[in-house]
Amino acid sequence: MVLRLLHYADLEDTYDDPAHIGRVAGLVDQLSDEQTVVIGAGDNIAPGSLGLATNCQHTLPFFEAIDADVETLGNHDFDYGTETLLSVIRASPQTWLCVNAYDGDALFGGDAGVVPWKSSNEAIIGSGCSDWPIPRPMLGRLALDRYHSRTRSQQPPRLSRHSQHRTSITFSVCLTLENGRGTTTRSISLGPSIST
Repeated sequence: MVLRLLHYADLEDTYDDPAHIGRVAGLVDQLSDEQTVVIGAGDNIAPGSLGLATNCQHTLPFFEAIDADVETLGNHDFDYGTETLLSVIRASPQTWLCVNAYDGDALFGGDAGVVPWKSSNEAIIGSGCSDWPIPRPMLGRLALDRYHSRTRSQQPPRLSRHSQHRTSITFSVCLTLENGRGTTTRSISLGPSIST
């Protein structure tokens, strides 16, 4: 089986142009099939005029239309505050992933459903970029761990080199929005080939 990763990121103010966001949704629908994993790599909530007017709830119909599988966090997703972001996460259909954003000692958004990774035959890990510019007062105690012991302890056990289940993972993907360097999606093949 060939699995396709269909990746989108940086939608930001695309929602402000209904024809443009409609074309994006139509293209995702056209390219998706049973073997497609639809993944968002951040900055898909804000900024934009609709974000201000709707508390970013305008993103939900898009997420439902494209039937996204997973999404990770980008720096602009925090532009309207953590409570706005968490309300979108709670209401959206996809699984939100982030292995390295912390609120105090807890993973950010865990009570809203954010998890470090998702796995079945593939393991997908979400990571906030290491140089997010987050000196905004509304972020409170939020911090990113580039690769701290807290982050290492969140690695999926099924990806461990010595795991007895390692053969059940055919490949792994790490999603991150690297600020100023574009979006990075990396896949590591552990079995059959994949199409990206």
